[in-house]
Amino acid sequence: MASPSDRKHPTATVIAALEASGGVLAVAAQKLNIHRVTLHRWINDDAALREAVANIKEEVIDLAEAKLLGQIRDGDKDQIRFYLRTQGKHRGYTERVEQTGPNGGAVPVAVVGAPGFDESMFASLSAETQAAIIADLERQAADAAPAE
Repeated sequence: MASPSDRKHPTATVIAALEASGGVLAVAAQKLNIHRVTLHRWINDDAALREAVANIKEEVIDLAEAKLLGQIRDGDKDQIRFYLRTQGKHRGYTERVEQTGPNGGAVPVAVVGAPGFDESMFASLSAETQAAIIADLERQAADAAPAE
């Protein structure tokens, strides 16, 4: 672990590069003429840099929120809807999508295996094992689905 005094750039110079890049580490590393992995290591090793990165990210979020508020004040309906969907849930501004199968029934689920998947082998498993495999696949699909 290199101490701040062992680094190629003083902490103030690194923080200035981070501020100029809006906290985008690859851009800051390029400004410092170092590899981004080196910058990551410096940040992990230095509490002052970690705090600076956190503060810069909060400032960028503040800026984005200010721009969003300006668009809302200008009457931008898409931004109004976005804001209400994300910040107005407690007042009932939510979107819900219900999916059903044919004629309002259950959604059919097919287990599709990788190349070489043997359906007869799957069919030979106990009902309990089949249910566990299907539940695991459904859990994985739910984890991979975008958040609402």
